[in-house]
Amino acid sequence: LGDLRVFNGAGEVVPHAVRRREQETSQTRQIVPFFPLPGERPSTAADLSLRVVRNAEGAVVTVETGNIGPTQSEPSTSYLFDTTALGTRLTELEVRWKSSASILSASLAQSSDLAHWSPLVDRAVLADLTYNGGNVTSRRILLPGKTLPYIRLDCVDCREPVQLTEV
Repeated sequence: LGDLRVFNGAGEVVPHAVRRREQETSQTRQIVPFFPLPGERPSTAADLSLRVVRNAEGAVVTVETGNIGPTQSEPSTSYLFDTTALGTRLTELEVRWKSSASILSASLAQSSDLAHWSPLVDRAVLADLTYNGGNVTSRRILLPGKTLPYIRLDCVDCREPVQLTEV
């Protein structure tokens, strides 16, 4: 910034200093309680199959739906965040995890009663990469507008469970 100058109306250089804007005091970092959601991974449309068999008269004999391949009984890749006790409006979440997965895609949904969920963030990409002395880190998810008290994080396209360590 050595080539930056400020001039007054007469064209004379005015003394100046460049400072970082201090963060607002209303934005504080708080730990969010989180809970792993047990059970199998939620099934997607790609996991479903439909089998229709007709007899000679054209009547439907069997209709089957179910997962393609064996049922997975691995731990869930979903977490519940409880923001009820925070008392402030959330603007972003910072997520830390322990896993061999270095890039994660996640979606967020929100609820006021744990029964009815609405989409909050369709897809967020989180990264924690280290290679050849370099690092790429992206652990924050920006939240649009006002959020409801409960937030559910679902890992999208995760091949293995992700163990969160801090939110």
